[in-house]
Amino acid sequence: MALFVLGFLIFIVVFTLAAVHGTRLAGRIMGERVNALHHAIETILETERIPEAWLDPRPANDRRAAQRQLRRALRRLRKTRAYIERTPSISDVESREYILSELDRIRDQWLAGELFPPPGSGTEASPVPTDPAPAGHI
Repeated sequence: MALFVLGFLIFIVVFTLAAVHGTRLAGRIMGERVNALHHAIETILETERIPEAWLDPRPANDRRAAQRQLRRALRRLRKTRAYIERTPSISDVESREYILSELDRIRDQWLAGELFPPPGSGTEASPVPTDPAPAGHI
């Protein structure tokens, strides 16, 4: 009988430790995924390009591979849009609508084949300095 009680106590301790550490691990993994998704959203809105993390590490040498990468990126963009629609982290309605409209506009650009928009379009900063003074004359 004492052996049964000892075995039961050991089981309870091991089960409790596994539950605690499993919960911590799951929280860490979910936090990393949410952080990566928010980083991807930020990258898309700033550059209007497919985030590097979404691309296949192998280069798309042929048209078929490039189309496959585009389909995957559009699928992930659709899932990202669904996340934006339901996440409580964006509580401001105007911000949510702005992000959704920008994602829709960028999706349309990607569908039109404009994966690499010209500099200065959208939210991307212009690479040309706006200082009227020539560089050599101060």
